[in-house]
Amino acid sequence: MFARTLLLRTASKALPPRATRPTPPPRARAASTRAFHNAMSSKQLIDATAAFVGAWGAGPGSEAKLRELLSPGVLFEPDGVVFRQELKGADSVVAAMQRQHGRLAHRRYDAVAVASNPEERTAFAAVAWEYSDNNGEQGQPSRGMSLKQLVFDDEGRICATRVVRQMTQEEKKDLLSDPSACHAADLWAEVLPRLEGGGSSAPAGGDEAAQHDKMMNALKTWDGAWGSDGCDASGLQAVCSPNLRVLDGYGLHGSGTSYGLKEAQEMVSSLRKKSESATSIVHLAVNPAARVGFSRWEANAAGKGDPGLGADALVKLGGLDLALFDQEGRIELLVQFTMKQYPQLAIQ
Repeated sequence: MFARTLLLRTASKALPPRATRPTPPPRARAASTRAFHNAMSSKQLIDATAAFVGAWGAGPGSEAKLRELLSPGVLFEPDGVVFRQELKGADSVVAAMQRQHGRLAHRRYDAVAVASNPEERTAFAAVAWEYSDNNGEQGQPSRGMSLKQLVFDDEGRICATRVVRQMTQEEKKDLLSDPSACHAADLWAEVLPRLEGGGSSAPAGGDEAAQHDKMMNALKTWDGAWGSDGCDASGLQAVCSPNLRVLDGYGLHGSGTSYGLKEAQEMVSSLRKKSESATSIVHLAVNPAARVGFSRWEANAAGKGDPGLGADALVKLGGLDLALFDQEGRIELLVQFTMKQYPQLAIQ
């Protein structure tokens, strides 16, 4: 995913050597489907997701609504970058919302893109936010985007959630050893205008079901290409626009805020030479009418004798991505939040 060759090099050095090289997990795959006793439609999933975002953004006073949406045993999974603590139970999640509003005044908090996958009972949202810090009168305003994934139980309540988010100005000071090392893409300038109708308002051409399958295949191919048994680098040309741009949501990968198709192909080729890896696609969802999609992925890799990659170490990464498609159903813009222990983080 985002500069994975660089990520592997950084992460593996911290892992202890193993006696034998681990066997990578099976090839890239979509998450398995299963039958649910009470099926949720795409609209129901999207409506529930919009309600969750709305209740969270409304803050204190919306606790009752938030509790209605949450399973009593809901699990909040941290990204390890902005959010570092796992939360269990509706009380813990509601308390986290209250703490966030106590620390940050929410000037804007809107879902600007949504997609769902009824077979997996999951939905995603891209949220545009603008905060000002409540600590003192001189708190700096910040704006950015977050991606949310919600998984629903058989009762239609949220049983698991994960959020990745760009840092506020104050968080950069608190979370990073050097705040100037963060070079996050300006998603309000690069992505928000398109999501709000400036560039992705026209749906992809052709039958919606066919476009749905085409967009899902594009995400699967992109994610799978970063694994040793996915398509080779040339295969990305079929599912990516020639004008592809990949943006770094966190801004911590260390080699610029974005890259294009040529650079992506070079990274895939380099990764194949230096490591054995496999990408597991945990969840996918697309919205053909809005030409957007989301991917939740995990990856394991082991170096091929390169000391810099740690030949005997197993490296684990994860990520949550937002894709914007062109009218041919190809990936044109990709926002990546790659979850790992970045060296810039003050707390390791």
